[in-house]
Amino acid sequence: GLLLGGLLLGSAPAQREAGVRYIRGGQFLPQVPISLNVVAPDKTVFTVKRILSPEQVLLDSKNFKEGAAIPSGVRTQEVRKVESGRGILGVGKLPSGLYAVQNGKLSVYVLVTSLGMVVKKDSTSALTYTADLVTGQTRIARVWEIASQANLNTAGGVARWTTKVQKPDSQSEYSEYNTAASIARAGSDWAVSAAWFNRYSAGPSVRGYVYTDRPVYRLGQHVDFKGVMRDAKTLK
Repeated sequence: GLLLGGLLLGSAPAQREAGVRYIRGGQFLPQVPISLNVVAPDKTVFTVKRILSPEQVLLDSKNFKEGAAIPSGVRTQEVRKVESGRGILGVGKLPSGLYAVQNGKLSVYVLVTSLGMVVKKDSTSALTYTADLVTGQTRIARVWEIASQANLNTAGGVARWTTKVQKPDSQSEYSEYNTAASIARAGSDWAVSAAWFNRYSAGPSVRGYVYTDRPVYRLGQHVDFKGVMRDAKTLK
């Protein structure tokens, strides 16, 4: 599916602020009611803030550390205050954009977007395709490669560029984001590639493969797909 990685954006649970034991962010479509899972006393107040310059957050991996505060210098605009109840934080409907849901110094990110992105990479090149998550129609977007900070506009939703695979810094939990991920923007909609975020799904010794029964479909046709998990060393 499009934007598999974006589904995990900001979803690392935050659990540092006194009274708030757990809260999880994520990705949602515009104008769809948003509910977040939270472990906190009922009527705990959270502030929903819109990030006015999402690129300042998305282009720097250290902003995704669990429960990290909103980086200094990043402009925000308060949208509303909401209260938790029975393990749910009802945030309400939001237009496209990147948001922080904040309690004290603790924040999780919520990405509201209808933009999807698929990224294919090898050792020397990368290709991205951007489309609308609701209609499936191609969308022209601006795409950034995190590692080089290079950016370019898509043509017909497709962008191609040469790249160089970098070895992540094993000392940094989030260094793989800088070496593998891409982000895209179309108006107020943002997308984050799955290249880095898939690491949450399996350890480094496991590889997953998903494929469909055909490469192209007509509108309304049934899609069959299959997934296989393999040991990275033995392929068993």
